[in-house]
Amino acid sequence: MKKKLSIITICFNSESSIARTLSSVCTQKNSEVEYIIIDGNSNDKTIEIVNSFEDKIDKIISEKDKGIYDAYNKGILNSTGDYIMFLNSDDWLAESSVNTILECLKSENEIYCSSINIFDEKQNLLYKKKAKRKLVPYWLMQPYSFPTLVIRRSLIAEMGGFDTSFATIADYDLILRIIKKKIKFMEIEKPTVNFSRGGISDY
Repeated sequence: MKKKLSIITICFNSESSIARTLSSVCTQKNSEVEYIIIDGNSNDKTIEIVNSFEDKIDKIISEKDKGIYDAYNKGILNSTGDYIMFLNSDDWLAESSVNTILECLKSENEIYCSSINIFDEKQNLLYKKKAKRKLVPYWLMQPYSFPTLVIRRSLIAEMGGFDTSFATIADYDLILRIIKKKIKFMEIEKPTVNFSRGGISDY
């Protein structure tokens, strides 16, 4: 059966948080969802934890990569869904997010976004960050929370994927390129992702 949604998690030495991420997806996924893990050849217990969920994961790749965005691009190449979502190993899906997203995808838009729940390092909810409807001046702050984006595969291909010349802002770069093409971001009403502060891309 062709998948509607591919969820990609990239990780490296993520033993302290990866189980929460995996569990949030594996307890929600259904026959329309594909789950892919791209590991950067971790040397801690990350892969051991990943393998404990392998009956719910469609593909596991563990090998050295050239950084975050190289891993994202690798995930894209190994996925088959009509739409793609990136869920990092510090973050986890909000309750019922998969069903919410799949219902929204019936409208067949190019890209979707939602608000995001921001937690501190002790898992205390700090606030909910909303997607910004006003895009100017969008160069001062990323207007959409990248972990919540659900992007049509063909649009990512048209954009050429992630620019790996950027060390930490290729997700921002991709969003700006999409905005410049005047593609409308369709908003999902409920928060779909819980974000843990303290990572490389923080809020």
